[in-house]
Amino acid sequence: MAYEMKDGSGSMFLETQKKSDKAPDFSGKFKMSGTEFRIVGWRRESKTGKDYISLAVEEMDEHRRRSEQRRSNGGGQRSYGGRSNDDIPF
Repeated sequence: MAYEMKDGSGSMFLETQKKSDKAPDFSGKFKMSGTEFRIVGWRRESKTGKDYISLAVEEMDEHRRRSEQRRSNGGGQRSYGGRSNDDIPF
């Protein structure tokens, strides 16, 4: 029996094969109000030395569209939540 995600829940998993240093450390998905979202996270350290996870979220339909667009354009830089890695301020 396949796992069916319930509304208001989700999962993130550790990325064990990152393709670059800027790639997310975690990725997963969650469901909210019937819509599936992709969520990614990066391990970070604040200026005061406190560890945290920085997140970016986008609808799965948008993620699939961007993935298809990258494949048809021969790759290119990934973006998360409509922003490239370079646009994320931390």
